[in-house]
Amino acid sequence: MTTPREKLVIGIDLGTTQTCVAVIRNNHTIVFPNEQGYFTTPTIVSFTKNQILIGNAAENIKSRNIENTIYDSKRLIGRDYYDQIVQKDKQYWKFKIEEEPNSKRPQYIIKKGNKIDKYFPEEISSLILQKVKQISSDYLGYDVEDAVITVPAHFNNAQRTATKEAAINAGFNKIRIINEPTAAAIAYGLDNFSDQERKVLIFDFGGGTFDISILKIKGKKFEVLTSCGDSHLGGEDLTLRLTENIFKQFNEENNKQIDFFKPEYINKFYKTRNIAERAKKELSTALETFLDIDFLNNDGNFFINLTRGQFEGMCEDIFEKCILLIGKALKDAKLKKEEINDIVLAGGTSRIPKIQNMIHNYFGKEIKKTINPDEAIAVGAAYLGNIKDNNIIEIIDITNYSIGIEDHEGKMQIIVPRGTLIPQKDKKTFFKFFMPKHDYIKRYNVKVYEGENVYVKNNHLLEQFSVSVEEKKKKEENIIKIKIEIDKDSIIKVTAMTNDIVSEPPITIEKSKLYTEEDMKTFRSHAQEFKEKEKEKTKIIVAKEKIVSLNEELRKSINSNDSGSKFSRNEIQKMQNIYNKTNKWLNDNYDSSLEDCNSKINELLKSINEYNKKK
Repeated sequence: MTTPREKLVIGIDLGTTQTCVAVIRNNHTIVFPNEQGYFTTPTIVSFTKNQILIGNAAENIKSRNIENTIYDSKRLIGRDYYDQIVQKDKQYWKFKIEEEPNSKRPQYIIKKGNKIDKYFPEEISSLILQKVKQISSDYLGYDVEDAVITVPAHFNNAQRTATKEAAINAGFNKIRIINEPTAAAIAYGLDNFSDQERKVLIFDFGGGTFDISILKIKGKKFEVLTSCGDSHLGGEDLTLRLTENIFKQFNEENNKQIDFFKPEYINKFYKTRNIAERAKKELSTALETFLDIDFLNNDGNFFINLTRGQFEGMCEDIFEKCILLIGKALKDAKLKKEEINDIVLAGGTSRIPKIQNMIHNYFGKEIKKTINPDEAIAVGAAYLGNIKDNNIIEIIDITNYSIGIEDHEGKMQIIVPRGTLIPQKDKKTFFKFFMPKHDYIKRYNVKVYEGENVYVKNNHLLEQFSVSVEEKKKKEENIIKIKIEIDKDSIIKVTAMTNDIVSEPPITIEKSKLYTEEDMKTFRSHAQEFKEKEKEKTKIIVAKEKIVSLNEELRKSINSNDSGSKFSRNEIQKMQNIYNKTNKWLNDNYDSSLEDCNSKINELLKSINEYNKKK
C-alpha cells in the first residue's frame, strides 16, 4: 500500500455525461474503475427519500425518479438563470430549476419526502467529485487530498471558479484547474516526447461540450496557440436530435400530433431517449441497429431499423459545425491545415465514424489513435499533477477571453486581448484613460470584465474596486493606469495607479463573487449530508445482501428433499409466497431505509427458524 508520504495527485475529467479519474504511479497509468468495474462514471445524481445515489446507481433509477435525478449540471455551472442556454435547455429537462433571487443563478428543486431542498449546479458537481474521490481513495488505500481537474478551454472565470469551489466542498485540498484539450495533449505527449517541434490539433468532443485546441509541442514544452469551441455542443445534442426524429417518425406513421416533451409523457420521453443513446453508440461500430419502441403505441407495435447513414443525415449540420470550428481554430492560430502534424481525439463523441471521416478528409491525413478518447483527459491531468519538478514539463496557455475595464461610456477597453500567452507578466503594459467630466472626486470605481462584446453589459464582471485620485483635480485631469498580470493557474492580479503613484494594493481575482457566506454554509451542510448518507448506504447494502442470502436459504429449504415430509402443502406454499414477496420487495424498494431492511431480515429469520424447528 502507498504510504502517506507518497500520496499522489489524481487527475479528474469532470465531464457533462461521464467522469473519469486517473493517477500516474511508478510511471504507470491507472484509470480507476468504479464499484461496477467501469472506467467512467455517469455524471448523474439522484435524490431519493433515504439516499443520494451517484453514477451508475443514479442512472439505473432515473426513469423511476425522474424529477429528482439531475444530469447535465456542467451546462449550468457558473451561469445565470436567464442565460439563453439555460432557458433553452430548461424545456428538455424533467427536473425543476428556478432562479435564486439574490444571485440570479439557477437552483435545482429537490423533493425529499415532504421536504423541499435546493441545490446549485456546482453542488451537484461537488457530489460527483466526492464520489470519484472515494473511488480513488478506496483503490489507493488512503484519503486522496489533491487533484488536477479539467474544464473546457472556453470556460469563463465564473465557470472555472464554480468548478474549483465544487472541488473544495468535495474535500480536496490542493486543486489545479487546467483546460481539457491541454490535458489531452499531455496524454498524447507522454509517448511522443521529441525535440522536433510538432503542431498538434486536439479535437475534444464530449457529452456536452466541444473544444478545439492547437498546440505547439517540442520536448516537454506545450504551448497553446489557440482554443475555440462551443460550451453547448456534444453527444447529448446528437442523442436529442435522434430522439426528436423518433417522435417525428412515430407521429407521421400513426397520423398523430403528440408532443412527447410535455410532462404527461415524461416516462415515454426518457425511455425513448435511452434507446436513442444506445443506438447512437451502437452505430459507431455497426452499420445498422434495431430500435424497439413499442411503448409509444397502445397496440405495442412500433419499431425502427436505423442505419448509420440515416443517423448521420439527421446530425449533418452538427457535424458541419465541428468542421467549421476547425477552420476558425486554424485561422486564429495563423496556420494552414497542411502545417498540422498530428490530430488527436478526445471525448467519447469523437468516436463517431462520420466525424473521423470528415476530419480525415479535411486534413488529408490519418488521425492519431494511440490514446483512449474516454480516458485521455484524465490521464493527462494525472500526469501534470504528479511531476516531481515543475520544470520537467512547461505549459504555456492562452487567455480564451479578452480582459479589460469599463470606460465612462460603458464600453469595454481591452487590456489583455483574447489569445494572450499566460503566464502574463508584462510589467510595462499599462492602460490609460481619462476620467469622465465631473467636478471633483476622491475615489473612482474600476470594473474589470472578461468577454468580447463592445459593451461591458454583455460581458462578464470579474471584479470591481475603487482607487484614490487627487482631490483637488477635476476628473478629466486625472489618469488611471491599469496593469493586469495572469499566472499559470489563470489567477489575475490587477494594479491601479493614478498619476504614476500606486494608489492601492494589487487586487487578486482568484474567485468570482458567486457565493455568499450563507451559500457556503448550505454547501457544507449538503456535503455533510452526503457523507452521512454514504455511511447509511453502506449499512443498507450490507443489510440487502443479508436479505438476499436469507431468501436464498429459504428457497433451498422449500426445495429440499425432505420438505414434503416435514411440512404441509399449505406451509410450503406459505414459505414460497414469502420467498416471492421478498424478491418483489427487493426489486420495488430501491429506496428502502435501514429500518425497512432490518424488518425484512427479521421476517425472513422467523420463517427460517420455523423451518429449522421442524427439521
